[in-house]
Amino acid sequence: MYDGLKSLKEILSTNKDLKPVRRAIKQAEVIESFFEIFPNLSKMVEPLKVEKATLHLFVENASLRNEIKFHETEMIDKINEFFKEKRIRYIKLIA
Repeated sequence: MYDGLKSLKEILSTNKDLKPVRRAIKQAEVIESFFEIFPNLSKMVEPLKVEKATLHLFVENASLRNEIKFHETEMIDKINEFFKEKRIRYIKLIA
């Protein structure tokens, strides 16, 4: 029976077969919002991908990599707070 029109958001959030799509959207949102969360890193860091709750960041400068590693927990907390859910557990730095 026809239930009427459903919004895309409703379909994405309720259809269990679309779980991989929901995960991919959430991962892309982290990458897309990274500089909104950390605007001061925009010229020094490149967010590459999110995989298995790990944010992969390209950081060329060694001293900045050390600084990010030192503040890793704070950065993870800030990202998860921004999205109001636990999306990131680890940060992997790539040179």
